[in-house]
Amino acid sequence: MKRDVILKMAASSMVFATVLTGCGPFGGGSVASMSSKPATVKDGAKYAKKAEKALAKGDLEAAIAYAERSVAGVGSDPETRALLGQAYLSAGRMASAERSFQDAMELGKRDARTILSLSLAQLGQGKADKAKALVVNNRQYIPAADYGLALALAGDSKTAIEVLEQAIRGSNVTGRTRQNLGLAYALDGRWKEAKLMAVQDVAPAAVNERVMEWAQMARPGAYQTRIATVLNVTPVANDPGQPAQLALRLNFAPTNVAASPEQDYGREVASFDRNTPLPAVGPAPKAGSDVDFLAKENNVKVASVALPASSAVAKATAPAAKAQAKPALAATPANFVVERDKPAPVKTAGLQNSPAAKPILQKTAYQPESQTVVSTSGTHLVQLGAFSSPASAKRAWGILSARNSDLKSFQYASSRVNVKGRTLYRLAAIGFGNAQTAEAMCDGIKAKGGNCIVRHATGINKVAPSRMASQAPKKLASR
Repeated sequence: MKRDVILKMAASSMVFATVLTGCGPFGGGSVASMSSKPATVKDGAKYAKKAEKALAKGDLEAAIAYAERSVAGVGSDPETRALLGQAYLSAGRMASAERSFQDAMELGKRDARTILSLSLAQLGQGKADKAKALVVNNRQYIPAADYGLALALAGDSKTAIEVLEQAIRGSNVTGRTRQNLGLAYALDGRWKEAKLMAVQDVAPAAVNERVMEWAQMARPGAYQTRIATVLNVTPVANDPGQPAQLALRLNFAPTNVAASPEQDYGREVASFDRNTPLPAVGPAPKAGSDVDFLAKENNVKVASVALPASSAVAKATAPAAKAQAKPALAATPANFVVERDKPAPVKTAGLQNSPAAKPILQKTAYQPESQTVVSTSGTHLVQLGAFSSPASAKRAWGILSARNSDLKSFQYASSRVNVKGRTLYRLAAIGFGNAQTAEAMCDGIKAKGGNCIVRHATGINKVAPSRMASQAPKKLASR
């Protein structure tokens, strides 16, 4: 659904402070204010159109109420979430706008307007580091003129000047780009250059007024002033926040088919279906601490347990095979689960009986872990779990990246660890430039029912983890 609303997140709107008709503080509002009847999917489309019309007219109270009603009907639509964010932002409700734009991005909406809108909402709350990290990590979606302006507003005027000076050398340079550069000069204290840029596109009588406007924005830490100026809104001091009933809830129902033993990944990724501790990761790191990727394991037990039917997939039609007590080396990795102090059963699908198939140990070629080195850029990683084999970790990555599309933008790596004589493989998404980005990813995973922890990637350069495809255990069971 195309959204053609008054709030334009192009740099021209921001620099020239395009008036948002009717903008002003809005103290609240709720879904219930529109109707006491439960919202439906049909309501979602209907109220979205009404919200757009109200926003275009500057009737922000109605726009917010209609947009909230629309989200209540189609909460999984990223366009509707973004529309609600635009209504909140136009009314100066920065915290509510931030939540709505984050929801839209969580649902897969990544475009310049959404990213810049979220950045402005964060800046309006003084979250300059988050705002800068957001635009830097999504650089590929943002035009140079807007990217430079966003950096300048977030406090990185020097990088903004570099970007914008390069941009104005292009053949299609516009007054918008020049004025963005002028503002960047002003925020960097280079007033002579700022005024030279202003006179190129502003009437002579208005140049001094433009420079004075920039001077107000140039005060250190004046993020709210900058946002108030570029959006022509007054940030609401006590924003009540997005209504709780509109919180993004994503439920992934399992496929209603019986899985074969080769397809049953419930053994390995059961921890992602429930709010249970991650297996084999040791104690959770303290905030701000440097924890190596290959951290020591503490109080971790490996126990052979019977595997009941999986809750992650439907039960197989064949009866479940009984677990047999055999020496550790004779059991397949799927017959083991990693525990902390108390062994707890991990649910799995029933195994099909196959009389002729007996586990036989066979030797396979060993490939060193560091054979294929992945990119080690970034300072933080998101650890997703520990698995019995590289193949299982790779399958888990496929499942998790399907559930969390943002994971596909990052590389993944495994790290082999030895726990009480048993080899396990940690799975992690790597390449996060800072803790905030990694934490945002982890929050998104947890919101979808998964588990994860954020760690500093100090140890990753030393161990050079390999791609999943390059790893193989020394021994495996064949059927």
